[in-house]
Amino acid sequence: MVRAIVYWGVFLGMGLLWLLAYAVRAVTAAVIQLTCALAAPVAWLGEYEADRTAAKLGFGPALYDALTTEAPAASRAQTGPTRTAQMWASPPPVASRLRRIRSMMGGPE
Repeated sequence: MVRAIVYWGVFLGMGLLWLLAYAVRAVTAAVIQLTCALAAPVAWLGEYEADRTAAKLGFGPALYDALTTEAPAASRAQTGPTRTAQMWASPPPVASRLRRIRSMMGGPE
């Protein structure tokens, strides 16, 4: 009788530990994905600054042409094996970059 109680106690205890570990893993994954989603626009600031610098140096038209011809092929390429890797590696939207470059070159937005 005591042996059965100990057995079931260990069995239930291990089940609860497994459930706790699964819950911690799920919460950690959600926090990481949220952090990546919030960090991506901040990382884009460097890309926008590089575009601004290129336009100031007179390379705006060349950058605009490069983005319009190369961006569709680059957007089809997979940037990483996982969704988290893709979020970290993703550049800002090309349409937004083109709009900003066009306005810096003095064209219509």
